[in-house]
Amino acid sequence: MNYHEMSTARNSNYRKSGFLLAGFAALVYTLLLFQGRHQPYIAVISIVLFILALFEAWPLRRAIDLLISFGNFMHKLTNPLIFGLIYAVAVIPTALVLKLFNKEILQLRYDGKRDSYWQERTFGKAWKDSFRKQY
Repeated sequence: MNYHEMSTARNSNYRKSGFLLAGFAALVYTLLLFQGRHQPYIAVISIVLFILALFEAWPLRRAIDLLISFGNFMHKLTNPLIFGLIYAVAVIPTALVLKLFNKEILQLRYDGKRDSYWQERTFGKAWKDSFRKQY
């Protein structure tokens, strides 16, 4: 892929993003209009975004680059918070309850008295039925 192909592909993404933003602004204007609140500046913003997207103007590119960098910043900020919250709310209490009842789900502790850690399966109708209708 040469530079020209990369440039036109990138401009195409800017154009699509511009049309998306213009459509979103038009949707917001329409919803506000149905509620009886006439906000003409939102309609003007939608038209300006549409025209900028048509001609792939540099202000649109700059605005989209700013939105993307803002999204990346928010990703770096919220991702650790969300996953930390999930860990604190779900994983820690589950581990504490399992320890409270002495449950060892993975059976990772070494037991020198055991000859093997192999678990025998029970054969029969239930075993054969487990392979049918798996989904």
